[in-house]
Amino acid sequence: MKETDRLLLQIIRAGLLETEIPDECRSSLDDDTVKDVCRRAQEHGVLPMAADTILRCRAADNPVIEENLRRTLMSSVRRTETMTAEGKALGRVFEEEGIDHIFLKGCVLRSLYPRDYMRSSVDVDVLVRGEDRMRACAVLEKRMGYRFIQNTAHDSVFFTESGVNIELHFTLLEEGKANGSARVLENVWDHAVRSGGHAMIMNDDMFYLYFIVHMAKHFEESGIGIRFFTDLWLLTNRCEYDRGARERLLTECSLSLFEKRCLDLSEFWFSGAAPGEGTEEFADFVISGGVFGDGEKKIVFGQMKKGGRIKYYLSRLFLPVKNMKAIYPVLQKHAWLLPFMYVRRMGRIFDRDARSRAADDLSRANDPSGEQIDRARELFGYLGIEYGP
Repeated sequence: MKETDRLLLQIIRAGLLETEIPDECRSSLDDDTVKDVCRRAQEHGVLPMAADTILRCRAADNPVIEENLRRTLMSSVRRTETMTAEGKALGRVFEEEGIDHIFLKGCVLRSLYPRDYMRSSVDVDVLVRGEDRMRACAVLEKRMGYRFIQNTAHDSVFFTESGVNIELHFTLLEEGKANGSARVLENVWDHAVRSGGHAMIMNDDMFYLYFIVHMAKHFEESGIGIRFFTDLWLLTNRCEYDRGARERLLTECSLSLFEKRCLDLSEFWFSGAAPGEGTEEFADFVISGGVFGDGEKKIVFGQMKKGGRIKYYLSRLFLPVKNMKAIYPVLQKHAWLLPFMYVRRMGRIFDRDARSRAADDLSRANDPSGEQIDRARELFGYLGIEYGP
């Protein structure tokens, strides 16, 4: 592990525990090192926590660096306030419209942190019932004035005037992800209680399962970063819960081993626990990427799961019919339009952003070496995550 990453983890641990940064770490934080630590924190989605901890512990001696850290915190505070306000406004409108809804991910997780702005987030994620999807979308566009961006296989994405992404989920997971957990998550509404009117919250075991499933999904796509493990540590060290209830759902989704490996790493990093089997190697993998892994892992994992380069790119171009129906709702009633929707999807190559992403993939698209594929298979096996050929 690089020295910068080791120092970052010590700072994040001090932030979670609200303790002082260790003297050994503090003595290493010269100006250049602080900048490098903050750069890595940004890549892993934990910059607000790192900045808050460095300032609280007065670990930066340079006034210019201190001022930059304060600006970073103020930006995170404003962002959190804006997202909270958008969430409240959205909840009020859904209440008036009689739409059941559950807020997800960062909207809930930030309350576990010592200060809510320490948990970075870019989206307001909210779940509605599948049958309410189109009505909810119309509400967001017509009543809220949100700008529609796109449909995906599990949500519809909007953008607000205040600069916030709204992800309106109508399902929690596409089929074929995270060891087939979608079949269990379909029962989410049976594991939710009303917190008032049409606002609902998941019970602990389902929220925890969804968090682990979401973590597994991102892992198998391109990797996961430090922020997932700070969330996990808080969910297991700052919440009251029934371990048996959590374990039953994890077992049903065949994710008990994945959760154990991730728990081992979070406890190793933030509680000082002894490393478990393979924990330190797993730590090196996580640290080597960013908050959602990196592009190289995406290519290696994708080609491993699909059985080669050609099959990987065909699978990205020709999505399963169920996913296409979610992205293009017109197919729900007019299935005969499917070939035209595939053509429309291929036409996205003329979109600048889509073209840029495709070019980035192609630049990494040399066939992974046999050694890379073997390492990926070993890692998936170690974590208990299923993969293809």
